[in-house]
Amino acid sequence: MRDADGKSKDFEFVNFYDPDDVAHVIEALNGYKFDDKELYIGKAHKKYQREMELKASDKFQGGLNLYLKNLDDIFTDDKLKELFSEFVTITSCKVMRDPNGIS
Repeated sequence: MRDADGKSKDFEFVNFYDPDDVAHVIEALNGYKFDDKELYIGKAHKKYQREMELKASDKFQGGLNLYLKNLDDIFTDDKLKELFSEFVTITSCKVMRDPNGIS
């Protein structure tokens, strides 16, 4: 996916089977360096969930999806799944791409 200037937003999603795996992966991989880029990994939220979280962050539970940022364009769905499968069982993952196939 691209921003208004055409620059890649570099984000992906991973869905997990076990809710306990989410915290484990965030702890293990957030800040992990891959090809000179530091990964950001956090729970993925819909806009209304982000708004709720800002209003009551101590009560917010979130979901089983993680939002990833700063991955290189070389990542495919399979490569992303392989990376996370080293740590936990995941149910799905998706590298977001624009209509031209670029993430």
